[in-house]
Parts: sequence; structure tokens; C-alpha cells
Amino acid sequence: MSFLTESVKSVCPAGSLPPLVILILLLMGLTGKASYAGNTDPGNCGFHYAWSENTGWINFLPSSAEGAVISATGISGYAWGENIGWINLSPAGAGVSNDGIGNLSGYAWGENIGWINFAPVGAGVRIDRTTGVFSGQAWGENIGWINFGSDGQNTFGLKTSWVNPPVTIIKPGDCNGDGKVSIAEVQSAINMFLGLNIPLNCVDIDKGRSVSISEVQKTINSFLGL
Repeated sequence: MSFLTESVKSVCPAGSLPPLVILILLLMGLTGKASYAGNTDPGNCGFHYAWSENTGWINFLPSSAEGAVISATGISGYAWGENIGWINLSPAGAGVSNDGIGNLSGYAWGENIGWINFAPVGAGVRIDRTTGVFSGQAWGENIGWINFGSDGQNTFGLKTSWVNPPVTIIKPGDCNGDGKVSIAEVQSAINMFLGLNIPLNCVDIDKGRSVSISEVQKTINSFLGL
């Protein structure tokens, strides 16, 4: 086994390095090159690729330009398609947006391929807010579907260091996370039930987008220490 393969495996959990990606890295020599800014592939395990059946691999951590930088509001930087050239992830007047919990939307732009839609009808791309792993499909107006991960025989994928794990609510109604429920939070829960305040997950436990009387009662019980 080559030193290059060993050097990649040494920083990846056992079994996590996709075999197909190992081959790509060995053939392209990407592991030996310094990358520009970007926050994909945080473990240096080769997880910075998407795949297009019609155009081949798309690298979100290229070695010759700023790679993809994922934040809570969107994605900036560039990706490189081996057969299609540069893709701008934040072009003027457009760009790829993140809703803060990993659901992507908007458009990237490739000078050679046109617009890429990250939220096409019936598909779309999302980031697991706990793991940073991408999934789903984007649509290129001139190149078709772009896949952001596969667990099949030829495993590949895209991962970022950006995560935004959901807040664990210990007590129903504890919307400020201080470990207790105040009378103001009880009043807020009642207002949510009455439709005067927007329902929050700290009260809307079943995430039904409305607050029931039983959910208000849970908030009151938390206030009473029951």
C-alpha cells in the first residue's frame, strides 16, 4: 500500500474513506496539494465531491482557488468540474442560501454550463445539521442532475465542518434555555396558543406549527416544578 493512501487513512476513522475516492486521490494527486480556503472535508478524508452523470466529478475543495465555504446563511467560493470548469457558488444577484438548519436553495453559476438550482421541484440539497454531511440532488439547466452523495458500491460525498445541532429542550416552555420556566414564558406560551405569538419549538413540542392546550399545560407544569 502506498504512503499516500496511508497518509489519508491516518486522519480518517476506520472504514470511512470511500474506496472510489482513494482511487481519485491517487490518480489526481490531490492529497499532496495545499488547498485554498474552504470548510469542506474537515477530516481530510476525500469527502468534497459531487457527481454528475453527464459531466463527471465536481470538486468543492479545489487546490487552485477558494473552495466552498458553508455558513448558516449560505455557501460562497468555488467548485471545479473536471469537464465543465469553474462553478461560482455565490454569483452576483444569485447564490446558494442556507436556511440555518441545512436546507439549501438558490442558484450557482457555471460560465460553461449556466445555472445550477439547489432546490429544484421534487429534489434539492440539504446538509445534515448534526453531521455536516450533504445529501440530495441539484439540477443544472444544461447538465442535468448533480448528486451530492452515495452509499452504494462507489461511495462518495460532500461534508462540511459547519453544523448547527438542534437545541435540546430540557423543560417544555424553557425558551431561553436557562433551565427554568418564568411567568413571562408561561404568558408567551398562552399567547402562542391564542395565536398572538409565533409558535416556538420550546412550547410546540410536537412541532405541529401550532400550540395546543396540552402543550400550554406542560409549560405551566414546568413553571410549577411538576
